[in-house]
Amino acid sequence: MAVPQLVHSITLIVAAAPQLYVDFQQWIQHLSDTMPLVSNPTVVNTLNGESIVNYTREWGTKGGTYVVNTMGTVLSWTVNIGLGLIFAIYMLLDKERLIMQGKRILRAYAPDTWVNRVTYVSKVAVQTFSSFFVGQFIDALILGIMVGYYFVVI
Repeated sequence: MAVPQLVHSITLIVAAAPQLYVDFQQWIQHLSDTMPLVSNPTVVNTLNGESIVNYTREWGTKGGTYVVNTMGTVLSWTVNIGLGLIFAIYMLLDKERLIMQGKRILRAYAPDTWVNRVTYVSKVAVQTFSSFFVGQFIDALILGIMVGYYFVVI
């Protein structure tokens, strides 16, 4: 959907370019007639048709590369976010089964001391992060109530 619109936009720009070039040359001629400073040979040589075409070609090449890179980055981000959401939902819906499978793998390939250590670290991590998120939620709730009260009073 984006590529056909991009092609259509480029087609319109290319179709309008010759008339734009003629109008620009007329505008430069008008400026050089009305303003003597613009009649300076350096300015006239800088604004000649060939230098403008070269600049436009260079800008178009860089712009095309930028557009393609941006579209690739957007597509990559979209795929990464989509896959991340799918894995997150899967893990949240099936977390008990995943925890049991993880314990089975640990018990099958690791000694009991490692299983106990990993289980302890996991429990501490879950407790710490859940306490952190509950604390953040309570903090946000208190700040929200304070700001709401402030706006009602004032």
